[in-house]
Amino acid sequence: MDIAADASPMCEPLTLSNGRIIPNRYVVQPLEGCDSEEDGSPSQLTLRRYKRFAKGGSGVIWVEAVAVSLQGRGHNHMLYLHEQSLGNFKELVDIVRVNTNEGPHAINPFIVLQLHHSGRYGQTPKIVFHDECLDKTSPNVKNYKELSDYELERIANDFVRTGALAKSAGFDAVDVKCCHGYLLYELLRARTRKGQYGGDYEHRTRLIFSIIDRLLSEVGIACTVRMDAYSGENFPYSWGVDETGELLLDEPIRFAKDLASHGVCMLNISNGNPWTNPYLSRPFNHQGKPPEHPMVSIDRLLHCAAAIQREVPHIPVVASGLSGLRQFGPKIASSLISSDSISFAGFGRQAFAYPDLPKDVFFTGELDAKKTCMVCDGCIRLLETGKPAGCVVHDKEVYRLNDSVQ
Repeated sequence: MDIAADASPMCEPLTLSNGRIIPNRYVVQPLEGCDSEEDGSPSQLTLRRYKRFAKGGSGVIWVEAVAVSLQGRGHNHMLYLHEQSLGNFKELVDIVRVNTNEGPHAINPFIVLQLHHSGRYGQTPKIVFHDECLDKTSPNVKNYKELSDYELERIANDFVRTGALAKSAGFDAVDVKCCHGYLLYELLRARTRKGQYGGDYEHRTRLIFSIIDRLLSEVGIACTVRMDAYSGENFPYSWGVDETGELLLDEPIRFAKDLASHGVCMLNISNGNPWTNPYLSRPFNHQGKPPEHPMVSIDRLLHCAAAIQREVPHIPVVASGLSGLRQFGPKIASSLISSDSISFAGFGRQAFAYPDLPKDVFFTGELDAKKTCMVCDGCIRLLETGKPAGCVVHDKEVYRLNDSVQ
């Protein structure tokens, strides 16, 4: 990985295909906070997080997983947008707008809402196909029937309906989430499924493209996609993997090209399934030594993002995994941006730890290394135990580990 002399490329604007100008290359990634109200509305703790992100100056604020239905919710503190919670989501958007438009260095961030269905990892598991390995990751899921084509189409309606609510709330775009083992990502790997939405590539992607087409034509909201490039799972239940288990990006690249042809304006690249191989998408230290060195995982993430960006040069690609590089992340990202390998740099846990990082770089040209993410996994441990997640090092007045979260 090359390190740029400075992080100035991260401060450059970029214009999307729809004409929208993004003020800089920093992206707050959709890392879940697990802090909604029982009805799915943003809580005061949720609003506090997004106010901090807004004040930090990132050009893109990618709002975390928001369930498209009660059945698609992963737990009781996952955000859920519906008619009754719409006003609360409008408040969230207003808070972001107000806090990024204050002062002499005001910006207009691109605010994306991630449309989410938990699939097999929901409170009521919904599965696309059975796989012995995956079935072990969700209790009792082996006893569930596969969703019918009709049921999948009803879920597609949920995505479109929630997209319309997102537009009403003031979001600039929605993310049709296709990553991390959840419902639409499971469709991408459904080679063993029968019917309209399984088998060959055309059938496995059909529902996803239908959702995007409807969001663009019926709702009139911009679409983005957070997608995995590599699943690390065994064929035929895998994605971005050949029959021997090695990285093969043919289908992910084809998918990215097709997403671009369907009008998607931004791609956000990740890898892996946090339920089976979390080390592929983030440094993962608290459950023993990971199967590979974290730098190998980060290098793969950046390689996958660059490979896809190369094939879709007209669609900006967000790279993931940069929080693991701590204070070196912005300058490594700057090198990749300067070489046209990526367009945006995404920070998840780093945004929890150091939301003001972009602003500090803009104003001083440097960041404060003492404020950066320590990659301690404290925020992940909170998430895993169903507690509100944040930085236990730099925001410890609000987020603390206790004896039950060690």
